Amino acid sequence: MIDAEKNLLDRFYQEFWMVLVITLLLMVIFITLTIFYFIKIKKLSILLKTITPITCALLVLFSLLFGNFFMKYYADYKYLKGNSPIQVEGIVVDYSITISDSDLTVAKSWPVIAIDNSDEKISLNIIRSEDRLKIDEIYKFIYLPNTKIAEIIEAN
Repeated sequence: MIDAEKNLLDRFYQEFWMVLVITLLLMVIFITLTIFYFIKIKKLSILLKTITPITCALLVLFSLLFGNFFMKYYADYKYLKGNSPIQVEGIVVDYSITISDSDLTVAKSWPVIAIDNSDEKISLNIIRSEDRLKIDEIYKFIYLPNTKIAEIIEAN
């Protein structure tokens, strides 16, 4: 269990910092571009006067998207300050599959877990889960409640 928890926390913090850095970078680029636009607006060509606001709008949208991702990671960050990851036992009943657009291969599979002694089903974000999990078998997992990042503790 200690290895699984260490792997879970390592993965969580890597993704946490990556999402934070991308969000901050997008915001800095947006602020810089906006300042540049308003300082140089009289000297800009008509093309740049059109493209710059569109680019700023796209940067705002991407910042909001990554900000939303970051809020999930931040919620789990605060959760980990006083708690351990959630431990559940359940049966893998299905996979919710995301397909890569480029070559139509499976990019990430999230197993759907039916939790024992409950009607609840959750999808967990487990790396290479299709290689390690079989449908209709019971496993123990630890996971984080907001991002659903998970690790397998043991198979029964």
